[in-house]
Order: sequence, then C-alpha cells, then structure tokens
Amino acid sequence: MAFAGLTADGRRLLDKARLHSENFWFQYSDRCRTRDVALYIADLQHRNTFVRAQRPYGVSCVIAGIDPDGVPRTYV
Repeated sequence: MAFAGLTADGRRLLDKARLHSENFWFQYSDRCRTRDVALYIADLQHRNTFVRAQRPYGVSCVIAGIDPDGVPRTYV
C-alpha cells in the first residue's frame, strides 16, 4: 500500500488494513484477496465523511498485491 497526503492518516489506514488481513487469516485460514482489502479501506474512508465528530482521511491510497490465485492486482 502506498499513500499520498497526511502521513498519520496513511499509517492509520495501513494498520487497519493489516489488522483486517490478520483477522481474515485467523477466521478463514486463508489469505485475504487484494480486492477485499481495497474495499475495506475504501469503506473506512467513505464512512468517515459522514461522521460529524470525525474528519475525513486526508490521504489517497494505491493498494497492490498478488491474489491467492497468483494474479497481480492494483487498486487506486
């Protein structure tokens, strides 16, 4: 995952992506697909735009990975 913008926001989203992948591994004993991580991060960023007490994330992300079937994927 690469990001541009506020470094603290990018690190927070990176930590959340890692935690999501770890939870997926412990729950299903399988690797998380790159698309699932990208959708999770996009959902987090989108939800923060609607919460009045929180500010939106000031970061843009590029998420790249290799899916369990061996296909490389990139999401912006």
